Amino acid sequence: MKKNTKISDIYRKANRIYIIAILGVIVSLGTTAFDVFYKTGTINYILDGALFVFCAFFVYRMRTIKKREQNKNRK
Repeated sequence: MKKNTKISDIYRKANRIYIIAILGVIVSLGTTAFDVFYKTGTINYILDGALFVFCAFFVYRMRTIKKREQNKNRK
């Protein structure tokens, strides 16, 4: 019984990080569009790109972790 509670906690935390990372991807795309429209400096493009890369990485990792936890629950 305790093991299932721990697995659900891991799944819940991974799900929360997954949602935050998706929001980060959306924000990075929005700020990139803003930077292109208003022709801001190069550092803004670098920061937007870094935000996009890290958020995309977290989306990928949390997706694999969620799949792994789901497969553990099915066994």
